[in-house]
Amino acid sequence: MPLTQNYGGILQFIALQQVLTSFGYNTLLLDFQPSGGTAKAWLKSLLFQYSFGNINRFKKRYVVEQTEPIYTVQELRKVVLDRQLAAVIVGSDQVWQERFTQGNLGAYFLHFLKDDSVPKLAYATSFGTTKIEPPIDAAEISEALQTFTAISVREDSGKTILADVFGYSDATHVLDPTLLLPTSFYESLISEGEIKTSNPGLFAYVLDETDELRAQIEQFAESNNLSVSKIKHRPTTKIGQLLQQKPSVEQWLYEFKNAKFVVTDSYHGMLLSIIFEKQFVVLVNQKRGAARFESLSRQLNLEERLVHSLFEINRKELFQKKIAFAEIDTTLADLRTKSLAFLQKSLAN
Repeated sequence: MPLTQNYGGILQFIALQQVLTSFGYNTLLLDFQPSGGTAKAWLKSLLFQYSFGNINRFKKRYVVEQTEPIYTVQELRKVVLDRQLAAVIVGSDQVWQERFTQGNLGAYFLHFLKDDSVPKLAYATSFGTTKIEPPIDAAEISEALQTFTAISVREDSGKTILADVFGYSDATHVLDPTLLLPTSFYESLISEGEIKTSNPGLFAYVLDETDELRAQIEQFAESNNLSVSKIKHRPTTKIGQLLQQKPSVEQWLYEFKNAKFVVTDSYHGMLLSIIFEKQFVVLVNQKRGAARFESLSRQLNLEERLVHSLFEINRKELFQKKIAFAEIDTTLADLRTKSLAFLQKSLAN
């Protein structure tokens, strides 16, 4: 999917790019924008040029190489074959979440390459949910999956969906690319940015904020003597979305690193809290996909950090009981080794 202006989506791509580069590969981002290429899309891009300036600068600096925007599956196939790519990787993140694919779900299963010899693999792809209804083109997708060199998914439920819906039972469960790199990689990104520093406190990164949730977070911060800092997913007004510049990716990373405590409903917000070893609580975002949080929390024994009601945020034990990061680091090191081995072996094949 196009990187757009989603912090987590951008970060997971940069992380995967970094890993592939460390393996000795050159990378190319296939900028597939099936909803683009229209006057409406062009006007929207122009209107939001200022608002997304910081994020666009980050992408320009860190995305090594990418194609011009590709608007159709036919164009996408032509680019892949003309460039004679050594392999095509689909993922990571929710690229198999149908509602995010603008009616082009099959393209993200690389169905347009099923009759071609170019090696195909999926790394840490996600359905974002525990179950799906079979899509209209399920048979075509099933056929395409059989032509993959290797397939891995980010959530354990992804393996079940692949087997039950598409008849593919050989998937591997791996880590999101963001967790494949050391903390020092993200600290280096922060050091290259223009950062507005602040006193450590509670960092609230909430995608779907409500007045009620905001009040609960402020109450939690006050009861634990913490100041509150925020980065909003988007301004609340239309004019604000146009005229208010979204903070940079580096500033977003800094806020996690600087925090004493994090409250978030973002998957990559949870990952950064783990990477920077911050005490945190995740308000499970059912609308955006609970499977993502639940799968990783089971792997790392962090289920108690997930809350399903905003009123649970103020449970005293969430602040008082500290996360045992030494144990998590040991588990992560093992999962990281296995995930990297999967990716390297799949590319070598």
